[in-house]
Amino acid sequence: MEFARIFDDSLKATTERQEVETQQDRLLKAQRQWHEKIEGLQPRLQRLAQATQGNAKPYLALLDQVDRVCCTGSLEEFEHALKEEFERDKDKFSTAVEQVKALDELDRRYAQALLDARGYLGALEGVPEASSLTTDRDLLETRFVLDTFCQQPSQAGVVLEVFEQFKRSYSTHYQMYYREYRKQLVALDARLKKLGRRVDGLARMNQIEELGGGVAAELSIQYKDLLARCDAKALPEALPEVKDHPIFRGITLSTAAPEQDVTDFERRLEEALQGRLWQLADETIAAILKTRDSTPLQALLEAIQAADTLRLAEHFTDEVAELVRQVLRDARLVTVDVRLADYDGPAQLGDDPKEIDDVIAAFRSFLTRNIAAARQANPGKTVRLNLKAG
Repeated sequence: MEFARIFDDSLKATTERQEVETQQDRLLKAQRQWHEKIEGLQPRLQRLAQATQGNAKPYLALLDQVDRVCCTGSLEEFEHALKEEFERDKDKFSTAVEQVKALDELDRRYAQALLDARGYLGALEGVPEASSLTTDRDLLETRFVLDTFCQQPSQAGVVLEVFEQFKRSYSTHYQMYYREYRKQLVALDARLKKLGRRVDGLARMNQIEELGGGVAAELSIQYKDLLARCDAKALPEALPEVKDHPIFRGITLSTAAPEQDVTDFERRLEEALQGRLWQLADETIAAILKTRDSTPLQALLEAIQAADTLRLAEHFTDEVAELVRQVLRDARLVTVDVRLADYDGPAQLGDDPKEIDDVIAAFRSFLTRNIAAARQANPGKTVRLNLKAG
């Protein structure tokens, strides 16, 4: 009975038959309860070991030993199991049961919270290396030691308190970053929307075959992509809670608003519009546009003469595009793109006048051949070459 009291210290030795049966029933009940506890905590202990990269084998083996004692159905079997598993050594058995009780406390009070904490830390992304959060997280992770938790379950509570402090600090950083990130997106979205009429104007110019191939035609697609990336409608103005998961809608502390991409887009759009401006300012094309007495075309010519790409693009409505197209068709003008990369003459020269003259002559020959080919492909039309890089 001294071994049985390790399971239930209210058990006592007796010689009365009825009392013996009562004590045996109580022992069996205690054994079943511990068997059920062991059966439940084993898989959770394994998950905790995996999460903390600890070795649970000694503890699982100990649980199996005690469980085999718990699964006996009589005093005789109980005694036999004690002998097999613990050499019927009371101190060994007592130590084993105390360890099981510690594991049970760990399981009941801390295991799930520890698993959740490890999951939270594992889901952290984008924390800058130089941030104090990185140092705090690394130090915190070193405290998730399975052996410590198994031997002293109360230490799990201490670590969880530190984790909660870290989570509060992280939440503060995250909310500040989120607010600034969303503010940047809103500002970028406003910048992009101001470009909408210019993008549309360029697209309409690119649809006029008589002006040659498209100029930076990919900008229309890139514009839509940037608008989608800068759309803050999916991000509520209210600061997100990050208590259960450290990342809200994919935004980490390293997620950057595409400000440089927007700046690059503005530059490329301006360059493309400048190229179209130069083309429309060409004496031949400008002269053709002046032949039509039209208020919209007059406004277009004024924008071209002022070298104002903004006015040019925003004035290039569907109506104006159709007028330009019709005027150029009536004038039988066609613009043919010529890739400068196709130039096959000398490409290196010094300050020798003869070398300069040779290159000029070769380039003149290159242009002459292209004009001749364009005229042959477009008989009866006024041909213009549009020199394009690449």
